[in-house]
Order: sequence, then C-alpha cells, then structure tokens
Amino acid sequence: MSNMPWFRAYTEMVDDEKLRLLAFEDRWHYVALLCLKGQGVIDSGDTLMLRKVAVKLGLDLRTLDDVVRRLSEVGLIDQDTLQPLAWDKRQMKSDSSAERVARFRARKKQEQDGKEGSNASVTLPKRPGNALDKETDKEGDTDTEKDKEKTNVRRKTPALEFSAWPAEPSADVVADYLRHRREIKAPLTQTALNRLGTEAHRALEMGYSVDDFLAECMLRGWRGGKASWLEGRNESRAGQASGFDPLAYVNRHRQREEIDDVIDI
Repeated sequence: MSNMPWFRAYTEMVDDEKLRLLAFEDRWHYVALLCLKGQGVIDSGDTLMLRKVAVKLGLDLRTLDDVVRRLSEVGLIDQDTLQPLAWDKRQMKSDSSAERVARFRARKKQEQDGKEGSNASVTLPKRPGNALDKETDKEGDTDTEKDKEKTNVRRKTPALEFSAWPAEPSADVVADYLRHRREIKAPLTQTALNRLGTEAHRALEMGYSVDDFLAECMLRGWRGGKASWLEGRNESRAGQASGFDPLAYVNRHRQREEIDDVIDI
C-alpha cells in the first residue's frame, strides 16, 4: 500500500476488549504498528522489514518478537506479517485533491445543466405578428386643423365656469369663441365671462339659446356682446324677404356712433 498521510482511528478503541487486555506499553506499540502500516513500511516486503519496525518502535529484535506475539495472541495483528487485522474494513483509500476537485466540478456542471434545462426560455420565430407594427394609419391619425385647435384650447385654457350663465354653451361654440378672443388679442377671463352671462340671460328670455348669443358676438367681432343684437338679426331676416339689403344693415351696426352702446369687456 502506498504512503498514507493519515488513517482512521475509531473512538471505540478506548473500549476495545482486545486493547484492554494489553499493558499500556503494548497499546502504544499497536498504534505505532498502525502508523507503520499507513507509511507502507509493513507492506514493503523487504527482508529488513523487521529491523526497520524495531528501529521505528525503539526496540531490539528480541523485544519486538515478544510484542508481536502478545498483540497476535489477542487478535490484533498477524504474527507472521505484522499486518493489522481488519485493516481494509476499517480504512478507506485516500483520494487525492485532484480527484476531489474533479468530482466537485462534475457535480457543479451537472447542477448547472439541470438549471439551464429547467429555466430555458423558448424563442418564438420572428413573424410579422410578433414585431411592433411601425406603420400608422394615416386616415385614423389625421385630424382636421379645427379639431386639433379645439384640443389645444382645452389643454391650454384654464377651466371656465358658466355658473353665471343660464346654460353652458356647446363645446364647439366655446372653442370657436375662445379662438375669436385670441384673434382680437383679448383672452377670455372668468370676470368677462360672468358679465357676458348677464346678456346671455336676456337672450334666453328673448327666445334665443346661449349658442346663438355667442355666435352673434363672434359675428359682430367685438369682445363683448348684447342680447339686443339678436333682435337686429331677426329684422335682418325679415329684410331679406322684403328685398332689404342685409349688408347695409350689418354695416349700420358697425358705425362708430353705436360703440358707446356696446358692453366692451
């Protein structure tokens, strides 16, 4: 057997009846023979083996013969070969560090392969349905300039309250009126809106809607508005039926002398 750096010694040795039958010195001699077995001295088959053992134990050959006889009598060693009995059953072949590392790497690789097999994701083949559709529907995404402008007005203009009005105008009319106010450089404020609400009440009493009132304000091109303008619009319709010139009638309302009668906000 090759040289072993260590061998197995079991804790039951202290209770072994065979060892208890020996004197203290012979117990040490037995342990020393186990060490020589691990070193390969007993397995060398050399004719000088007994002499080497005697030197290791610090004994002469005659004393060594007596020690071997006593150990063999209790069944611990073979008297002829000095081999410890049941050595192969109690000892294991010592593996090298290279063998341990190889086994460790093989075990880790097996564990890694198992994880990769269980966690592997399936890559779908590239199809038109899997890719992002970069094409856009020009018809669906194209809005009229008027619709875009109304959307921008709703986003940029602070929320206006029509609590002073008899009813809230439609969203389209409000958007048109706000655009009209911007064109004449007079953004609509809440105070101005409340003052217009007074005239809107009068227009409603005259039988006109709030949408009609705001439309007339835009038609006149003024920042303010008067419900009485709607009465003039009825006269204009009647004049059309009787041959009355509507253009002359509209220009009549734009004369400078009537500026003082307009609520300018």
